[in-house]
Amino acid sequence: MVNPVTTHHSQQLLQQLVQKMASGCRAGLVLSGDRDWACQQSSVFFKPAQQSTRILLLGNRDIPELAAAERIEGKAARHYLGQEADFLIVDAWAGLDPDALTALSGTLVGGGLLIILAPPLAEWPAYRGDYDSGHVFYPFGVSDLPGYFLQRFIRLLAEDESIVIWQQEQSLSEPVESVVLPPRAAKRENEKQVYCGDQAQAIAAIKKAATGHRRRPLVISADRGRGKTAALGMAAAELLLEDNTVRQVVVTAPDFSAVEPLFLFAEEKLAAAGVAARFRQQRLYYSDGGDDAGDKSEDKNQIRFYAADDLLRDEPRADLLLIDEAAAIPSPLLEKLLVRYARVVFATTIHGYEGSGRGFALRFFNVLDRLTPQWKRLEMSKPIRWLDGDPLERFIAQALLFDVGGISQTGQTAGCDIEQLNAQQLVNDEGLLRQLFALLVNAHYKTTPADLYYLLESPDLTIFAARSNAEIVGVCLVAREGSFDAQMSEQIWQGDRRPRGHLLPQTLAVQCGFEQALSLSYARIVRIAVSESARRCGLGTQLLNAVAQHMEVDLLGSSFAATEDLLPFWQHAGFAPVRLGFRRDASSGCHSVLVLKPFSAAGNNLYAQVRQQFAQQLPFLLSREFAELDAALACALLTSLSISETMKLSSEEREQLVLFAAGKRNVESVMHSLHRLALSLLAQPQACSQDIQDSELYTPLQKAVLLSVCLQRHSLVATAQQLGLNGQKAVLEQLRSIVAKVLTD
Repeated sequence: MVNPVTTHHSQQLLQQLVQKMASGCRAGLVLSGDRDWACQQSSVFFKPAQQSTRILLLGNRDIPELAAAERIEGKAARHYLGQEADFLIVDAWAGLDPDALTALSGTLVGGGLLIILAPPLAEWPAYRGDYDSGHVFYPFGVSDLPGYFLQRFIRLLAEDESIVIWQQEQSLSEPVESVVLPPRAAKRENEKQVYCGDQAQAIAAIKKAATGHRRRPLVISADRGRGKTAALGMAAAELLLEDNTVRQVVVTAPDFSAVEPLFLFAEEKLAAAGVAARFRQQRLYYSDGGDDAGDKSEDKNQIRFYAADDLLRDEPRADLLLIDEAAAIPSPLLEKLLVRYARVVFATTIHGYEGSGRGFALRFFNVLDRLTPQWKRLEMSKPIRWLDGDPLERFIAQALLFDVGGISQTGQTAGCDIEQLNAQQLVNDEGLLRQLFALLVNAHYKTTPADLYYLLESPDLTIFAARSNAEIVGVCLVAREGSFDAQMSEQIWQGDRRPRGHLLPQTLAVQCGFEQALSLSYARIVRIAVSESARRCGLGTQLLNAVAQHMEVDLLGSSFAATEDLLPFWQHAGFAPVRLGFRRDASSGCHSVLVLKPFSAAGNNLYAQVRQQFAQQLPFLLSREFAELDAALACALLTSLSISETMKLSSEEREQLVLFAAGKRNVESVMHSLHRLALSLLAQPQACSQDIQDSELYTPLQKAVLLSVCLQRHSLVATAQQLGLNGQKAVLEQLRSIVAKVLTD
């Protein structure tokens, strides 16, 4: 039942909101009706607003009544992470973007107000805005979207007593001309109180990571509004002031805007200590020698921002490296930074638009255990941007399922049943939805609120779930693709059309050059997840088998971030890699790999052709596009190939390689033969010449040397640096050792 405002006096209608805001709580208001009416009613809050009041407007159109608002389109919302605002207006007539709502709701300070401008409640689930039209896949249109995401959102709005819903049809005894807003003192007072708790502990832990034992990184995790970014900035400033060993603090994040508050808090801290620091070109600095002291960076005490990839390329000196919003930075980049720098602090949001910090923890904590086993962890739980127990935070967490990440998954695979579910079942059973989404959150560190929208709204999505004793222990999300008619196939082939979705057939046609791929049918595995307690029991393979049995398509396939640990799962299930993306994925930092498994004669024919093409191309591409590919992953891909070309060495080649192993030939003179030998050893050792004996004689390091020098064509010096060997002489010793092992009788 919708909970509309029903009081008879118009000023009393909003009094409850004013009282909440005055107490430091954040409030929520839904204005439901014609868009012009909703815009007009929202303006009553801003006429008497202080000049310093900050108003954010999420939408694709300006609102004349809200001229003072900063309008933000959905994709730009990420640039406001870590910033603060007093009001957030969401124009739901443009569609309800869950990622943008998440990012921007975290900017609201205590005493702030969220206003949602919405169509009439009864019509809202059927209304389609720009966000919806941008998230529907061919051949479906916006009219095919069921509206389940909004149905659930409206139900939760109506059930939440902290949200006021004001509908246009509610009769008012007099017009509302303005609302007297409360002062904004509560937020700063709360900030002072919390500084002695979680934030003080965080600052102390950061300073210890910077000055204590090396190689003991710190991981700080917190929900939004806990002051972790501020703590990073204040700790950095205190270190510059107090410790002579910390003069260069480097900061990285997905975007500078995410850490701009860090620099502001640091500057404020330095100013309070009487230090006149300058902030210029993403750098806050001052010199002990007065003024700019020659303006040499190494002579200054400074906090400086670098993008993560620039940081790896330039390798600047850093007495302390601060990595904020770490869950949004690719894990491979984080691992390289962890190796490069001795003192590192990682800070991550537990839940947010950029992904799940809990999922990030599952993935990256293993890296920390392996590389720096004495790492430390700190979680900040008490909010600083708003009051503890804030009702708006609770509502957002419930509506976008932020509060499911810690749900325990204890089910086993014994007696497990696999069934198909649909979005209507999920929206009608909140417990079932929460179980399923918790599985996705805990299994994949990039699960975002938009995934909830996709789960409930996509007509092309099929959901397979595994239950054990009524508990969901496995889930597989599958999208139907392909089966284009002749006309559409021709338009795609000629480059005139790129229908949204259909990743597998369009990649195989446009990127790989197989036109017949467009007419075949596919089931693409969008996401597969198994609870931790049920892993390594074959449940993932059971789910894939169930998909194959029920979908009746030419090919099953998937595209995912290629890592050494993921590839064996798919290969064990009968899938083979057929393409590696040239560019690294922005979210994972990895190349994407496309895997296929055929289920028809036509599917088998295409599968054989793309497999053969990949086997021919990959050895060549390793020296160019994939010259920086991880050695273990490259070896795993090579092993999966069917190399048709015989790699038998001639007697002359064998003799020259034996002389190379004995140190009597230089590496350049035998490089062609080394290339063939390396490809044999790394790709299909069982099909190699009889001259090549036991391929297991060589170590992972020697595999990496073979790959780097012989296939990726790195110089001996670059290989030594990459693999931590003591110069090019050590690389040559490894190569000669390999050749001696496999060619010497």
